[in-house]
Amino acid sequence: MRFGGCRERCGPAAQRERPAAKWSLMRSLASVSSQFVAWIALLRCAGVLFAVARQGLRLKRTTVTKWGWTETLAAPEPFIMMAFAYFLITRSHLHAGEPILHAAVAIVGGVLAAVGISIWLWGFATIPSLSSGHYVLARQDLITSGAFGFVRHPIYLGVFVLWLALAAASASIVTLAVTIVYVVPIYIFYIRSEERMMLDHFGASYREYQGRTGMVFPRHRRHRSDRGEP
Repeated sequence: MRFGGCRERCGPAAQRERPAAKWSLMRSLASVSSQFVAWIALLRCAGVLFAVARQGLRLKRTTVTKWGWTETLAAPEPFIMMAFAYFLITRSHLHAGEPILHAAVAIVGGVLAAVGISIWLWGFATIPSLSSGHYVLARQDLITSGAFGFVRHPIYLGVFVLWLALAAASASIVTLAVTIVYVVPIYIFYIRSEERMMLDHFGASYREYQGRTGMVFPRHRRHRSDRGEP
């Protein structure tokens, strides 16, 4: 009787504890996901600094270099990402008392970070000698395979996805606003500037590449395009 009575008294309480444990686990996963996003973003920023240093060491091999207002405005972006990533790392128990929806979005952010860094690394794996900035090296070939056969600018696509991951992991309107108002527009201008340089250097070969490969979104069909739009 005593054990049966305990089951009657404890049964509803145990049922209430199950959802609480479930949500607690979800919030824990969200916190881990947020930390993962932050460290992935810092890894990308470290990669940019390495690429800048590499390019500085081979300036003598560079035949074409381009620097204008778009490059100047885009230059702070990795440091801004670094600041947002550091903010995520230093916020302890980020999702402990937040709504379950925020925790779910943070977990989605972790998935986006994995996708974004994979695309970014794929770009560098396709061209191991790739560095930062707008330049053309002596005897440089036009690469249109691997990640660059998927889209013309896989590195920047990876950056866009990483910024979305940061916004999701932090559940921050500010981060999302920076992504929409600053990161995406300035990189679109940055890409256009880069493509003008590539057209000047590679001519018809690059224009044909534009016609069959999307800018940052893959093309499902191959078609000819004289305007070279994505």
